[in-house]
Amino acid sequence: MALGQLGQPELVLATRTSTPAGITPENFEDACDQSLARGIAARTLRQFDLANANLSVALFLSHALEMTYREQLIRIELGQLLTTQGRPDPEMLEETMSMPVQTSARRRAYGMYALAEACMAVGDYQKAMNLLAAPSGPHPDLWAFAAAVLGLEQLRDADVQAGIYTDLAYAIWALRDGTEVELPTISPNSPEAEYGTLLQAAALMRVRSMSRHARRKLEAPLNLTPDQRVWQLMGRIHAAALAERDDDVLRLGSH
Repeated sequence: MALGQLGQPELVLATRTSTPAGITPENFEDACDQSLARGIAARTLRQFDLANANLSVALFLSHALEMTYREQLIRIELGQLLTTQGRPDPEMLEETMSMPVQTSARRRAYGMYALAEACMAVGDYQKAMNLLAAPSGPHPDLWAFAAAVLGLEQLRDADVQAGIYTDLAYAIWALRDGTEVELPTISPNSPEAEYGTLLQAAALMRVRSMSRHARRKLEAPLNLTPDQRVWQLMGRIHAAALAERDDDVLRLGSH
């Protein structure tokens, strides 16, 4: 768990797995912690099958041991896994956050962040913004990104603290304004990586000669959420038009 907090998921998965030393509640709680740590690490590295297996074991053990507070955390992690896989389930996360458990402010902020990402993934950017409680909330960068996607001009100059979604929000406004788009290198394992790839492709398409390169980016294997699949399809149609190719738009839509 400490290695995970230090941002070293590879080392977490490299540690030797162990079976419970006995059948006491304490032994099973240790096994729950181990499975949770390995599940989070595997999700971070996008090893989805391994992540699902470990988080499912952790969820079973926490429920069996009636550790409701731990169970809520594991369900949030499972919700984030589903979103990263492109299978967001906002309803499950809403149910999780309404569990009858005394939730800390930190846990609630974390849960609302996971829920907001899931709402964005199904295209409900307005609900995501509402959940994040304006730029003064705990995740202003995600709030700013949702506002940029919605094109809310009155909110574009809000003073928000920098975060992982801040540069993506600036990129969206730059695309809208026709100014230079600057995107940092985004870790391929991060949940916002696909948004970055799609925005990079959109920036390339502002120069007709780069449309083929943009299309290659859009055709590369991407682990897309439902909203990102819409962005991808729109980009591919636009790139095809720029390249003056005879692609069948209906065929593109079938994918």
